Amino acid sequence: MSQTILLLDDDLKLTEGYALILRQRGFTVHLAGRAREATRILDREPVDLVVVDGLLPDGSGIDFVGTLRARPKALEVIFLSAFFRDLQSHRRLVDELHVSAVLRKPLPAQELAIHVEACLERTAAPGIRPPPALVEPSPPPVGEAAFAALRVSYAASLPAQLEILKGLLQEARAGGAPARERAHLLAHRLHGTAGSYGHQEVSSAARQIEQALDPATRGAVDWDALLAVLAQPRPAPAQAASPSLDGPQILVVDDDPDFLRLLEQSARTKLIRVIPAASPAEAMAVVARERIDAALLDVSICSEADGYQLAMDLRQRPGLEALPLGFISANGGLPNRVEAIHAGGSIFLSKPLDLDLFTSAVQQLVATARQVRPRALIVDDDPDFLAGLQMLLLDEQIEPYGLTDPWRFLEEVERRRPDIVLLDAVMPGVSGFELCRIVRSTPGLQELPVLLMTAKTDANYRTAAFEAGADDHLAKPIIRGELMARLRGRLARARMARERADTDFLSNLPLRRSFAETFAARLAVAKRTQQPLSVTLIDLDHFKRVNDTYGHLAGDRVLAGLGLLLQFSFREEDVRGRWGGEEFVVALTGSTAAQSEPVIARALEDLRALTFEADDGKPFQVSFSAGVASYPADGNDLQQLIAVADQRLYTAKRAGRSRVVGPGTR
Repeated sequence: MSQTILLLDDDLKLTEGYALILRQRGFTVHLAGRAREATRILDREPVDLVVVDGLLPDGSGIDFVGTLRARPKALEVIFLSAFFRDLQSHRRLVDELHVSAVLRKPLPAQELAIHVEACLERTAAPGIRPPPALVEPSPPPVGEAAFAALRVSYAASLPAQLEILKGLLQEARAGGAPARERAHLLAHRLHGTAGSYGHQEVSSAARQIEQALDPATRGAVDWDALLAVLAQPRPAPAQAASPSLDGPQILVVDDDPDFLRLLEQSARTKLIRVIPAASPAEAMAVVARERIDAALLDVSICSEADGYQLAMDLRQRPGLEALPLGFISANGGLPNRVEAIHAGGSIFLSKPLDLDLFTSAVQQLVATARQVRPRALIVDDDPDFLAGLQMLLLDEQIEPYGLTDPWRFLEEVERRRPDIVLLDAVMPGVSGFELCRIVRSTPGLQELPVLLMTAKTDANYRTAAFEAGADDHLAKPIIRGELMARLRGRLARARMARERADTDFLSNLPLRRSFAETFAARLAVAKRTQQPLSVTLIDLDHFKRVNDTYGHLAGDRVLAGLGLLLQFSFREEDVRGRWGGEEFVVALTGSTAAQSEPVIARALEDLRALTFEADDGKPFQVSFSAGVASYPADGNDLQQLIAVADQRLYTAKRAGRSRVVGPGTR
């Protein structure tokens, strides 16, 4: 039986267009231009859903919805208006009058049809809530504080779990089949979960045990070797230690010594250490004794071996399963590139090598190895679905933040700075389509990847999603493999585009424009929450003298070193950037200028302790001067705060440099 929809709007041309699309989808549609006319239709016709315009010739849409609620039959209602904006009216419509959706005109007909179908589907089985649209079970919601608690709790439980695994191995060694099965299961869990919580050594050891005990192989087991493997790993501390200032290390395998020396020299300007190897055997010896963050392999290392086989060998070593790989070749043809992709390469460089391109490629590989977890903001009004999706993403090394109230969307985007957004297309009040349009119309957010989710999979939905500005769409129930393939592809492309546009080549820090955009978001949160926010302007001391005395390549190494130090010296939520020339800028959230002074002073001490190398090999040290200002004491925007910080920086230079000056410095 066809369901019936009443469209109440005095714009007949608009409603005729809506009616055409709805009728094509099998609905019976009645049109009314006035509230009195709509009332007469309701008195004589069975209606399942009413679409009400907010401004009617004979009254307001809100008042008409109030009269609908006095009727004995509970009708689904969609409120549609070009003028409705205030949150108080929205709360009344949703909370008091139980409107299913509040939509803004102009609204594409296909999008209205999607909301209509979603509303009617929810009432098809009253009182029965559909199960979460996930292939995994839905655990309780996990928030930011819970993530930290889970990590600490898991770290505390690991030693006991390792002891249990050790006992199971010893029991299985004595012939206990059930113990072997339980050991295999526990190793499987440790392999996945320990790695998710940052315990990579434990994860790698568990993987070896899991493979050895795999019931599908049923091969002979070297129990001594497994127990020895288990004795090696140690759980990481519950709280991550302060990162080292050691630069990234990349293995380069090529049988041309001159080429290797050239790459070593080029990488040094970025504080990147190239570890050379002339053969696969030498490469395997390197990874056995040293930490490497990425590898760049010649396709034809020598006449007896190729880089593709070496790539497979490297990734079979414990701890190197996800090693970022790149390939080099004098033959950049399609067959070699296809082979490189199948071997797991994410970079392919052709010889003769452009050194700037090489350095950029190395940075990309190292960033892949050391990148922090990407953040995903999920907006969905179903808390069960939200909880399940959060846990799924957490398990895939993505930091998920859930939001059931779409009105807080912009606030959470400012606070979380997500790398990708997943929006439920159909929600009461504000739809995912509208949130997507807000993203596309907001400077600073327009490049943010957006995925729309819905149970609808037809062409009309896909068209509406892309017209709203979505990068992609996902159908519920969500399939884990498809979700992760789509997310990883979008995240990787967005990260590369963002890094190319916003990151300084030498210091690997955001450029001024990117810093200013991020700072504006932090400042908005500080103003709303009445929290302080400090800005520090940093200037390397006598940098021209460094270039003139030690060489310009040495100067580049200093810029790279300070950039590396600033990346590792502060909290994740703090903002760093290269302001220009030898000037850098740091914003510390929740800190006054007085509170920030000792923090910046510690970074100054760390820089003084670093030893740099001149172009002729001589060692030397550097320092910086800094001025600190803070909101609200010193200004209300970035321009005012930078001006005050610059004055205090000048004071630091006049006082002899190599110091930090804030409001209380004497």
